[in-house]
Amino acid sequence: MSLRSTLVKQFHKPEGAMGQVAALIMATRESNLKRSELTLGYMNIERHDTVCELGPGPGVLIGRMLEQCDNVIGIDHSSLMIDKCKGRNKRAFKDGRLRLFTASYTELPDIGKLDKMVAVNSLQFDGLNRETLSKLRSHLVDNGKLFITQQPRKPNPTRADVDRAGERISKALRDAGFAIEAVHRLPLEPTEGVCVVGVAHSETN
Repeated sequence: MSLRSTLVKQFHKPEGAMGQVAALIMATRESNLKRSELTLGYMNIERHDTVCELGPGPGVLIGRMLEQCDNVIGIDHSSLMIDKCKGRNKRAFKDGRLRLFTASYTELPDIGKLDKMVAVNSLQFDGLNRETLSKLRSHLVDNGKLFITQQPRKPNPTRADVDRAGERISKALRDAGFAIEAVHRLPLEPTEGVCVVGVAHSETN
């Protein structure tokens, strides 16, 4: 396996020395930062919200969410990423404003009900299915929202690839009982991204 292939695999579950490299890329690459910032802009977080990020990586987006509310949760199956996230946001973690868990998306810890959940380039690995999304929906309050952002990373991606990503995410959300509130296109390089907003209405909860 080539060095590049080994590194790419680390973005699914970073660990070890190569995981450290992946964490640095996640925290500094311009497209990563812009992708998270654009997603945050659609979330309209209120101070009283309880918000959870699935796959927070090194905790950059979580840090921005902590500027807007006082109850933030991060869940990642990589203990390395949880440690990075804690280190980046240590004051909030110490103060109890940030809770972090090493866990699978299909076996979430007892985190109570959430107002908003967000996943940026994380669920596409193995979470876009009815079982996983239904379990995530069960953790949302009535009219709670799940924001799923994806920027295709295949070689020479096209607008059609972005459209297909949005359609795939939307279908998976509908199959799991969500209503689709919006599909936003994100102006990113080398190609656009997409943010799909699913709502857990009472009639589907």
